[in-house]
This record gives sequence, structure tokens and C-alpha cells, in this order.
Amino acid sequence: MRRLLIEIQNEANIVIFIKKEHEEIVKNRIPEGIEYRIIDERKNTLTNSYLEKVFLLCRKLPITRNNFFLMEAFKIGNLQNKKERKRAQFLLNLQKRMPHFFSYDSFLERLQTKNKTQIDDIDTFICLTEIYDNYLFARLLKEKNKTFVYVYSWDHSCKHTRFSKHVEYLVWNDEIKNDLIQIQHIIPEKIQVWGSTQLAFIHDFRESKVENVFSSPYYYYACGIGIADLIQGELHLIEQLSAKLFSIDKVAKLVVRPYPNIENWDIYNDLLKNPNIILDNDFKQEDFSVSESDIMKKFVSINEAKAFFHPGTTLGLEACFTNCPSFILNIEPRNEQSVTVYNFVNQYQNQKYLIHQSDNNTIQNLQQLDEIIPNLSHPKYHELSDTIRKQFPVASFGELSKKLLQLIQ
Repeated sequence: MRRLLIEIQNEANIVIFIKKEHEEIVKNRIPEGIEYRIIDERKNTLTNSYLEKVFLLCRKLPITRNNFFLMEAFKIGNLQNKKERKRAQFLLNLQKRMPHFFSYDSFLERLQTKNKTQIDDIDTFICLTEIYDNYLFARLLKEKNKTFVYVYSWDHSCKHTRFSKHVEYLVWNDEIKNDLIQIQHIIPEKIQVWGSTQLAFIHDFRESKVENVFSSPYYYYACGIGIADLIQGELHLIEQLSAKLFSIDKVAKLVVRPYPNIENWDIYNDLLKNPNIILDNDFKQEDFSVSESDIMKKFVSINEAKAFFHPGTTLGLEACFTNCPSFILNIEPRNEQSVTVYNFVNQYQNQKYLIHQSDNNTIQNLQQLDEIIPNLSHPKYHELSDTIRKQFPVASFGELSKKLLQLIQ
């Protein structure tokens, strides 16, 4: 988003709205010349407190409930305070048993706002999924401000619950537009296809001249699980993959990229006991962000790998824009519990865009690798990449900036 803001500020004045508790984190990361303002809309009333509790427990869920509950489990796993984590887990368990009748719009309509944030000089508001501040958003709707919501990632339609029917939406492509219609029941007239800021780095990668840091042959695995209860399951999955690859190819290494949004990366060190595993862990930043140079290195590392493996991640989609065939690992047995590695892999977006589109690129059992690894150059293992490239157009940040200004005007 920083890159996009830099492009837009040449054509428009920008104001970023942030919460007071985030001011110290955000203010030094905002591009020079862009103003920020503190949101001051939340009223501490009994009515608001009651509404928040009802919405938390009884909010309407997307039809892709599994994605939603996995996302909530991910949030709980990132809580550092044990007491907070225990309380959040209790509320999530309670939520699973409650009726889900309270829509986001019904919640917003009833919230009482302070109306103290200065917004009278703003022509257009652009929010990102998931909505950052319910009270400011409620005020924007009540005052009928011109508001757009950018569906920031390919999986947000199926895992978030804060989708109002009174704003316009910007999405990556026609397929995600259909997701928003079917899963969140947004009418087509309120959805415009814009493009993907995330995939804009693909455009940069195609023009970059970054050198690969790995000199010997390797396969690449990107960790995708940030849920504490499932990380050990993913580590076991990686070790199985490592052993199988080593039995087929004694020369090539398996480079493992840790999941970035985990506080303690030491959990991955046990993987180094495997003779053919290397950790690609030089990209971690203090605030979980990844620099643009590291993003370019990431794409180069994938592009030069013999094959790319993942358990269902956005990187698995992005890998389809490189020369490296991308494979999703779907080898865990079916499990009826909601928070499992199987259900993580078989989330809605993974099934729709990756698993159902290519049997050749879906690993159901590791024995398939006996056939796949010696034949990675075969066209059938690159058909998924061709399909994804057609469905997900790539535009530069400059092109996205120009189109965004046209759409909101």
C-alpha cells in the first residue's frame, strides 16, 4: 500500500486515518508528504458495548465458515498474553454454538459515534478489508460519504464478516467479484474490477535484475500456517516432503521459507536436523513487514527453484507467475474438526483456484513425486500457471494508481 500511496500522491491529496494506539507504529512508515489523522469516533456507552458483544457472538458468517474459523484461530494464536488467549478461545467456542443472525449493516446502523474525526474535507474514502475501525466506517455510511472498500486479498471474501451492502467494492478480477457476490451477497453493480496491489510486485520482478542467493540446485517450500496449534503439523509435513525428495534427488536441497507473521522463528530450527533442508530466513523484520528488496529476492528464489511446494498460501498463487511449477500439498487425512492442517489446505480459495483447477499440481500422496520430480519440465505441470496468469492480470503500481483514480471519480 505504501507503493500505491506514493504513486497516487502525485495526482491527489491523501489523508490516512489511524487509531491512537497505532500512531507510533504507523507515523514513521507513512510516505513523506502524506497527512495522517487520529480516529476519534468510539463512544463508550452501554448500548455500544452490548452491540459489540452481540456482533462478536452472533454475527452473520460467510457460507465458507471453515475459512472464518481458521482466521479466528490464527488471531488467537498470535496473542502473546495467555489470559487473553484463553478468553479469546472461550469466546470462539461459544460463538460456534450461537445463532448467527446479526448482519454487519444492522450492527453499524445501531452504533453511536462521536463524530469528532475531521472528515468534512475528504472527497472519497477508500477502506481495506478487513474494516479497520467500525465506528468511523459507521459514520461514513450514516453521512453517506463516498466510500469504496478494496478487497485486499484473494481469500478475504471467504474469511471476513465485515461487508456492508451500502458501499462500492474494488476487487482483483472477475472471479473474486463472483466470490463477493456468492459468499457475501454483494450485488454485482456495487463491485468494480480494479486489480491487485499485491501482484504488482510481479511486474517489478519481471523487470528486476536481482541475483539468486542459492548457487546449488534446490526445491522451495513456503510455510503457510500461522496458527499455533497447527505449526507442528506443518513441520511434520515438511519433514515428510524432505525425506521423500531426498530419496529421489540426493543432490538438491529443500529451501524452507518460514511463515513471516510468527513471533518466534526458533520453532523452525529443528528442521535443520534434516540433511537436505536450508532455512531461507534472512527477510524477517521487527514489525513483520518485508522490504521490497526481500520481495524481489523471494520471487527470484522461487523462479530459480526446481519446484515450489506449499500448503495453500498466496505465495502458491504468486509462484504461478514464475518459471517454477507450483504444487499444493494436500496429503493430510480428512478431519472433521474445524482447525486442522487438512482444513487449512482445503480452504475455499485453495480448492477453487488451485486444487480443482489442476490435478497435476495437487499432491494427494508423496508417491506422486516419483513421477513428478524427474519430469518437472513437462507442460502438464505448467498448465496451472497458464490458467492463473489468465485469471489474475498483473498491472504495475503506476497503472493501478491511474485506474483507481478513474474508478473513484
